[in-house]
Amino acid sequence: MRPVSDKALQDLVGPLDTGTHDSGLIQSMHRVWAIPLKQLTLGDLRLVIGQKRGLPYLIPLALAHLEQHPLAEATYYHGDLLRMVAQVDVAFWRQHPHLQRQLQVALDRALSMIHKKSVPEDLEPELRSALAMARHSV
Repeated sequence: MRPVSDKALQDLVGPLDTGTHDSGLIQSMHRVWAIPLKQLTLGDLRLVIGQKRGLPYLIPLALAHLEQHPLAEATYYHGDLLRMVAQVDVAFWRQHPHLQRQLQVALDRALSMIHKKSVPEDLEPELRSALAMARHSV
């Protein structure tokens, strides 16, 4: 039996249901859906987490990286992966309190170093808000 990290989301979650749509985003999602988890890039994680898909598998991977590099640039700017993770619905975090604690650590670390990076001006208040919510929704 293959380890979970050797499996793709299509193996773990099933086929990606996108209806009849065929945009660039959908094509990218189908591409990522077939890649083994251990081969996903930060950009792949940001993309799929942003679509709120495969979260039980992808959030732990993202948080493992964000623990060491909280303001990692996945695709667009420093902190874009953390922003996508922080935007995940509170219901997910309530079901996974151990991951919520990891999110809090990543947010704290990001906020402690945010002024050393070039980030969008709305990122800091958004991360502060996400941290406050994470602390109060356990």
